[in-house]
Amino acid sequence: MPGQFLLFAAAFALWLLWTAVKYFYLPQKQPDGQLEIWFCNQEDWVEYFISQLVKKYPHRQLIVVDTGSGDDTPEILKRLRVKYNLGGPKQN
Repeated sequence: MPGQFLLFAAAFALWLLWTAVKYFYLPQKQPDGQLEIWFCNQEDWVEYFISQLVKKYPHRQLIVVDTGSGDDTPEILKRLRVKYNLGGPKQN
């Protein structure tokens, strides 16, 4: 009985170690593709939101679109498109 417990404890410890190494030290594969986000009158938080998405999904192409905001959201999105190389409709 003690031998079985030691065997189980050793197997559990190895599984726990492997899980920790896999989660904390091995690179996690990020999905590729596009992420399209639409904004309207969100000048207060759009810059923070985009910066967090760029950090979280560095391998995805982010496409940001303004849907007719009456505030400074279009200007902020233009600046962020250049800063982070984001996709979106071309505006003159």
